[in-house]
Amino acid sequence: MDLLADQLVNGRRIRLLAIADDVTRECLAIHIAQSITGPRVSHVLDQLHPDHGCPSPIVTDNGTEYTINAMVKWSQDTRADLRFIESFNGRLRDECLNEHVFSSLPKARTIIDAWRRS
Repeated sequence: MDLLADQLVNGRRIRLLAIADDVTRECLAIHIAQSITGPRVSHVLDQLHPDHGCPSPIVTDNGTEYTINAMVKWSQDTRADLRFIESFNGRLRDECLNEHVFSSLPKARTIIDAWRRS
């Protein structure tokens, strides 16, 4: 389960909540709205329940949409196992990309590979 952002032609931001089954790779739902909160996430998961059962474990990043009280309560009520993983892309950006100015593609490859190995 992850959130994505995009925008309409008029510049208004939209958010997408994408829920996929890790085993089958089936996309179970894509909810689209101007904003997506924890209560909205739990509502979308509840809508999946009749056809797919209660998903468990649910793997997400540490976004506030997933860690707020509404999601914690939902996971307790449904006995779903919420597993929070650190966002790899966020860590790559924070620890490497934001820390370096790359003068060339080979230099970028060298620095990023060194970070990956560390």
